[in-house]
Amino acid sequence: MPRKRPQTKLRDYVHGLMDENELARLVDECNVVVDARGTFCPEPVIRTQNAAAKMSAGAVAMILADDAGIELDLPAWCISTRNEYLGVLREEKFLRAFIRRSPAVTSS
Repeated sequence: MPRKRPQTKLRDYVHGLMDENELARLVDECNVVVDARGTFCPEPVIRTQNAAAKMSAGAVAMILADDAGIELDLPAWCISTRNEYLGVLREEKFLRAFIRRSPAVTSS
């Protein structure tokens, strides 16, 4: 029988580990910016994957995207690659999504 994740963990996977205030502080402190505005699925995730491959463990990336699909695609990518999905900030014309490179990940 497959193991079930606790609901709080599942919530973190889908909604992110940080609240809006914590994410807002990351805007100026992130290590990498991935600008995927003007692109559509799967390009924002591909650009994120390419950037993550060059990031050190614990580094934080901010992904700029105007494709709302990133809100589903990025958490799913983080689950499949064991990176941490931190959350998303909704701006007027685009989204700022944040991930942290997991120390357990050696390649994506």
